[in-house]
Amino acid sequence: GRYNGSSRFAPGYNWGFFPAFSAGYVISNNDFWEDNLASKVSFLKIRGSMGEVGNQDVANYLYLPTMGITKNLNWIINGARPIYVRAAGLISPDVTWETVRTANIGFDSYFLNNRLSLIYDYFVRETKNMFGPAESLPATLGASAPKRNNADLQTKGFEMQIAWRDKIGDLGYNMAFNLSDNQTTITRYKNDNGVLSDYYVGRKIGEIWGYNTVGIYQSQEEADAGPDQTYFFSRWGEGDIEYADLNKDGKINPGNNTLDDHGDLSIIGNSTPRFSYGINLGLDWKNFDLSVFCQGVGKRDAAPSGNMFYGITGDVWQSSVFVQHLDYWSSENPNAYYPKPYLGTNEHSKNIQTQTRFLQNAAYFRLKSFQFGYTLPVEKKIKFPIEKIRFFITGENLFTLTKMNKTFDPETAFVGAYGSGKAYPLRRTFSFGLNVDL
Repeated sequence: GRYNGSSRFAPGYNWGFFPAFSAGYVISNNDFWEDNLASKVSFLKIRGSMGEVGNQDVANYLYLPTMGITKNLNWIINGARPIYVRAAGLISPDVTWETVRTANIGFDSYFLNNRLSLIYDYFVRETKNMFGPAESLPATLGASAPKRNNADLQTKGFEMQIAWRDKIGDLGYNMAFNLSDNQTTITRYKNDNGVLSDYYVGRKIGEIWGYNTVGIYQSQEEADAGPDQTYFFSRWGEGDIEYADLNKDGKINPGNNTLDDHGDLSIIGNSTPRFSYGINLGLDWKNFDLSVFCQGVGKRDAAPSGNMFYGITGDVWQSSVFVQHLDYWSSENPNAYYPKPYLGTNEHSKNIQTQTRFLQNAAYFRLKSFQFGYTLPVEKKIKFPIEKIRFFITGENLFTLTKMNKTFDPETAFVGAYGSGKAYPLRRTFSFGLNVDL
């Protein structure tokens, strides 16, 4: 175990003890196994572990009230701007270590004279006294809530790898497949009103709340007969989005944005990557070798934002228009993907609320890297300072399968600022080279 101290916490809260232990047992070392099963199962080990680590990822001295000093006061006194001191904000005198406790159980196994292997781990990770977001407080307080140890969360998941390695004559080959998945749930957070914008007990990290889309109005008569959507904008007509009236009150709105009253909002997806996987393939024959690596995500939802996705938004800042953005509604294009565009951003925003129509399937498969090489044999009888020469060609990010909007790279679409997609995609690259061993 570890006994850690930190100057970031107040005396009495600055020390934490974080124990850990692990154990394993090799079943295949037993005599009965060697006599009966060793030819099929070469090795089998079960193992388990439990441990804690501390996290102090907060600013220094949160427990001390500080008074900011500035010279930028907007008054002139005696011909100069005076220095002024701001009142101290709220503090958390008892903020302390965040504790991450992980329990793991798994096994390692090898079959058929170690040609086939299977490794599996199941884990439960609990984060106690997490530095969660500040609870919502009345605006009349006049100060923001300080960071506190106010949340717990739990992550459950697994990791596995299955691999095969063999050699047939001069041909050696290997392949491996790995898969992992996890989900994280909030297990403690004070949110008495169940406000959706805050953590709440039972919330899955990555949840996407949004509206269900019925379609696009094809006429003013359709819009007039539809539910009241004036919560978003006063004017609705042909070419606008129709949202589903889930609570059947004739109006489209988020209610009070709480668990008890979320109006027509519902959970429409989750942005957490699920079922991440990788595939390794390798071949070698005489002096030739080949390696291939593929990766992907089996399930992920994405709610895009910004002009890179919506294109014509009426916003002059960070605007980009691509060919696919021209597929917007008009009387000549009634089956368009995008609704009717508007010059004003306020009116345009009514049609681009987070919704099922524009929810993206961010799962993908990518040929991440490929390398082909040839090792030039060196005649040993000749005195030559070079031991080995290998020529190779490498390619990266060669091929991608995804159902996402083609503007985006599924690996980089949701990083960076100014909305989805405003980050450089990963480039497709090719390189040639040689390795020389002396």
